[in-house]
Amino acid sequence: MSVSRLLVILLFLLAFPALAGSGWQVSPTPTAEILNGVSAATRHFSIAVGNNGSIVHFLDGDAGTLVASGTGNDLLDVYALAPDMAAASGQDVVLLWDGVSWAPIAENDSGTPVFYSPVWITPERDLVLYGTLGQTFNIVCPHDPGATQQGFCRAFSFPTLAFCGHSGDIRMVLTSGSIMRFDNSLVDPDDPNNFDPLFEQQPSLNLKAAWVPPGACASGPIPPLDIFAIDDLDRFWRFDGETPGWTMIFDEISPGHTLTWLSGSGGNHVLAVGFQPAVAKGGGNEGVAWRYQGSTWTQETLAPGTPGLSDVTVTLDYETRIFGHGFENTPVVKGGVSRPGLFISETSVGEAGSLAGRDDLLPAAVSDLGVAKFLLTEPPYSTGDTVQYRLVVTNAGPDDATGVSLTEHFSNLSYGSDTCSSVNSVVAPGRARLANIGNLASGDRLECTFSFTITDLPFSNTGIVYSKSVSDPELMDNAAQVRTVP
Repeated sequence: MSVSRLLVILLFLLAFPALAGSGWQVSPTPTAEILNGVSAATRHFSIAVGNNGSIVHFLDGDAGTLVASGTGNDLLDVYALAPDMAAASGQDVVLLWDGVSWAPIAENDSGTPVFYSPVWITPERDLVLYGTLGQTFNIVCPHDPGATQQGFCRAFSFPTLAFCGHSGDIRMVLTSGSIMRFDNSLVDPDDPNNFDPLFEQQPSLNLKAAWVPPGACASGPIPPLDIFAIDDLDRFWRFDGETPGWTMIFDEISPGHTLTWLSGSGGNHVLAVGFQPAVAKGGGNEGVAWRYQGSTWTQETLAPGTPGLSDVTVTLDYETRIFGHGFENTPVVKGGVSRPGLFISETSVGEAGSLAGRDDLLPAAVSDLGVAKFLLTEPPYSTGDTVQYRLVVTNAGPDDATGVSLTEHFSNLSYGSDTCSSVNSVVAPGRARLANIGNLASGDRLECTFSFTITDLPFSNTGIVYSKSVSDPELMDNAAQVRTVP
């Protein structure tokens, strides 16, 4: 997010009443400052940050509370992992929230302004990452909240747009379209002496926004299975993990529209927001939004008076689902079609702290993919032994899943064979196996037996299942691992 876009507001997340077809609504927030970033730890707790050190906490859909930041500098980005852990970044400062107060974890006093953005926290809560925006040297720095001695920053040729992954196995998308992989020390997890890109885009793109769908950040030495992005000419791009490089998927945005950020619930449901100059007397900007539903982009009709928008976050209402297995038995009806009781929230804000958002039934197909592994060969294990395991992929959701892929990452194992003769699979570089399952009907399952030769001990095998064409609101069962211990 460029500094020039501080005149238009970035999104912030606030839970509206879950009313089907409620449409877009616009309302004020507790501050008139321009808000430049937002993140939600849960649908009950979100944080917005903005100019002059403004930080607003929202709890259970309330009007928000201004919280002391300890800085008067403009804040550009925020990432809320939990109600007691969040990070915010901006001009010359990076802040950390511990559930009680905000405190600086990085400050620049060189006299030359440094704009820190984006900021991100690992799901394991053990690392904060923050980059720089629009600088001569683009760096990424780590911060371990539990350590007194912090790791070294690392410089890159292009600025960072987005992070994803887990502790020790992190992906980073650059404005060039290239993708890096590193551990918590910012070095390659498999070879600390080699720091080549995981994927290098040639020629370089000029991306200004990137979003990785939930569940698409696979483990091991492979890029994310799916990424959506916008370039500086307001064209949409997609990286699907299979087609070499990025593919432009839409370049017919309306004249005068400037897109700024995008988010979604899956590969078949993405929302991009932006602005256009206002026609009415007084100037300013009007918000615009474009929606992708699996094959085409269409312009969204926003509420009258929606201000210029710079970011968007899309969240699913998990409270209408039963955790663990399956969907709620009581359906809701939209357009004559029975759907599970699953709602989606899309929110953003505009100039002078205005809020724009909507809740609706999830408009896209919904699956609940899962994968399980069962090691069939009993210990003890020795180098050179053949081991087998059974893999089961299921779809417990109400809709058929299409474009399903299974990513297999194995360590200290040499692939031998499998019984999935119907699976068009290829061995990818870096000990990863990508199996293209294709379609998996609602309630269907796929079972395979894999054989490997042990090349060293301990060994491990991780599988991640993902669909590029459906939304999957339950990601807890999308990965499975078999491993031994030394």
